[in-house]
Amino acid sequence: MESDNSYLETMNMLFESLLKPLKSKYARAIFNIFLESKNIEYLTTMDIQEGLSPYRIMLSKKEINAWLKSLNSSFLVSKGLERGKPTTIDYDDRYTYDKWSITPKGVLLSKGMMILKDSIEENHEITQNDIYHNQSILSFIHSSNGSIELDHLKEILLNQQGFKKTLEDLKNQGYVLERKEEGSIISKLLSSIGVPMKVITTLILTDEGNKALIILEKGQNN
Repeated sequence: MESDNSYLETMNMLFESLLKPLKSKYARAIFNIFLESKNIEYLTTMDIQEGLSPYRIMLSKKEINAWLKSLNSSFLVSKGLERGKPTTIDYDDRYTYDKWSITPKGVLLSKGMMILKDSIEENHEITQNDIYHNQSILSFIHSSNGSIELDHLKEILLNQQGFKKTLEDLKNQGYVLERKEEGSIISKLLSSIGVPMKVITTLILTDEGNKALIILEKGQNN
């Protein structure tokens, strides 16, 4: 229970403190401008206002300042001690603005988000591959009147990666049964003079495997 509380406290801290401002699309857009401008020393409200235009977000400098303060409260951006002129647009006026920059914690958060994004995409890709491989094997067995020799199936799916693992998974789930049979009479005669007897392995689609195939095919059609 102590571990569960630790996770809960961490989630509360993340969503009620660090990530709380990012619930707003305006805060996310402003934070994204900082991420895209990490090599620039600082940004001003004018820089941010200009940076928001591609997103079709129109905010006044006062509104931008309010969101900057919100991001600052979560330590994602920080305000400099001095004021300065805009850094991403041409500016000849004397008036200066607060300097805002992304914090190390903000950079760390962006890296964590990218790791999570990559992990989700990788797992999604593996899942799609698994579905395709499962459906391929089940379909070929089904189209062969519910049973097929293993060697023949290997020839058909010669280039399919992970064939052996996928087949083992299907057998473990009870979708496919494996039946081994001794070879022909000639094979048996040859075995009497020392020639190894060929064992024929046949794969049989079970009722559960047939149901699984129907579900997979429906999923592909949706």
